[in-house]
Amino acid sequence: MIESIWQSTCAALRGGSEPDWEEVYDYRRPLQLVMAARYGNLPAADREDLVENILLDIKQRLFRRYLPDRGPFRAFLCGVVRMQVLSRWKRNQKRRSLELIDEPGEVPPEDGLAIDLVAEVLGATRRWSARQGVSGAKHVQILAERLLGSKSHPKIARSLSVAPIKVKRTLQRARKEIVADLLERTLPQSAGSLNWTLMAECVLDACRRPQQQAKILTRVGDPRLRLHLESWLEGLRISVVRLPGRKTPAGSDLCRGLEVIFYGEGTAA
Repeated sequence: MIESIWQSTCAALRGGSEPDWEEVYDYRRPLQLVMAARYGNLPAADREDLVENILLDIKQRLFRRYLPDRGPFRAFLCGVVRMQVLSRWKRNQKRRSLELIDEPGEVPPEDGLAIDLVAEVLGATRRWSARQGVSGAKHVQILAERLLGSKSHPKIARSLSVAPIKVKRTLQRARKEIVADLLERTLPQSAGSLNWTLMAECVLDACRRPQQQAKILTRVGDPRLRLHLESWLEGLRISVVRLPGRKTPAGSDLCRGLEVIFYGEGTAA
């Protein structure tokens, strides 16, 4: 396992069954960032309590109340966050006689997009780690060193006593498999089987060369699927650039991890 920061509720909700805790937990870090960035006037202990309450809500009730035909899960979740924050704010205001804090506003749509994307990426990374099993423990270590420490390939190779080329190949394969898993769970399903590996290669290539994105995506034959990929890539770029709290240590770690997965050695455009 690649630690809690790199451990998806949307997928579980789509399945119609109660989500597992580890799927729910994928939402913890992005919710913490949104709380800190948008509701900093609330005490830190209150914000953490609210995050835990929302996670419990996702686990026990929200999956029953969410109706996909009424809009994306992120919009539904942002509404729940807003109601929980407003309820806590009103309770705090009743306790205060002198200090008044402005009523908390709505959660911006881009924050909801970031919550969704980060949770899905954490889930895809967690699932990739689990698939490696005992024989792939070294592969998991290599990815963890890169995500959590942002070490260079030679430094990772030295610390794990492996050849630098093994580090490079492991990271290339891991990134492709993580993105393929991510796309399979987040893009609309169409009739017949889809080549998720090909689409992952297109996404990673488009991330590296955004100015050639249109040409790269022609490798995907279905025009409707190309439109979905274009929209998905736009959401990715918005999420990375506008990730709430990206300048905090936790936000910086997440941004670096997203850039490692989608941009390899480069950084987000």
